[in-house]
Amino acid sequence: MDNNKNEIDLLELLIKIYLYLKKYWWILVISVFAGIIFTFIKNKSSVKSYNSSMIVYAKQNDNYMYAVTFKEFSKRYEKNPTEVITGIINQANELIKSNNLDILARKMNLKAEDLKGLKVISSFYKTEKGEAHGNIVKINATSSNQDVYNNLGNGIEYLINNNAYVKSQISEDSLMLINIIRKIDIKSKELDSMLSKLFKNGKSNDLIIFKDNSFFGESVMLASLKEKLIKKLQNLDQVKIVEDFYVPESKTGSIKTALILNSIIFLFLGFIIIFFIVFNKKAKTFNQNRKNSQ
Repeated sequence: MDNNKNEIDLLELLIKIYLYLKKYWWILVISVFAGIIFTFIKNKSSVKSYNSSMIVYAKQNDNYMYAVTFKEFSKRYEKNPTEVITGIINQANELIKSNNLDILARKMNLKAEDLKGLKVISSFYKTEKGEAHGNIVKINATSSNQDVYNNLGNGIEYLINNNAYVKSQISEDSLMLINIIRKIDIKSKELDSMLSKLFKNGKSNDLIIFKDNSFFGESVMLASLKEKLIKKLQNLDQVKIVEDFYVPESKTGSIKTALILNSIIFLFLGFIIIFFIVFNKKAKTFNQNRKNSQ
């Protein structure tokens, strides 16, 4: 008997739930519809963010310990290019924070429209062996406009290479290299003159290429060094782009997920509203019956 009673009670409960849902179906429809409208309004009003990154190669610290005739000339020249780049990027980010994109665009040799939507830029570099700085710098950017990344990489490269401090360092590099090349030319002429005299005097043993202090060996080394320095002189930019910013794609599938999730949430709210309406009616009936019985 108890089992039959339980089955009848459960069946009655399910029938009542069905009848209530049938009566208030319009609440569930409105709830789902409200969830769909809410999703589209939120999607349209929310500002999308696109993240991308680039990698630049910073010119390594050059230790100019070149010795013209091995001992005659030496000069040490040191700097940490990765920290210089980080400082420049931080300054650029401050301009973005203060909404001075026009100034930043001029520094990057770009139009102000090219930076529209740019929100943040930052840089990161690795330290090697706890002390030495690497020469690869990663630059991250966040923007609400995908088109920013079409020109941003070239703009950052221009910004760094044309920074006042960097240009002064490049100028110092240039003057130093020119000085070394001149000294090499002077020494090469001296060696040529000595070689001519040795040929005239018939002292060919001093021309052996494998001899440690051979004039000929030193002449070859100076010519090779000069060629290397000329190449450096022609390429003194602080940074080169290794990998430019990629243009991130819009996430088309995210709105579908939001639609399903919000529809379920609003449908659940619809059930709560129906439960509240039914429970409120039952509470009023119960209260009325109690008053009548008294």
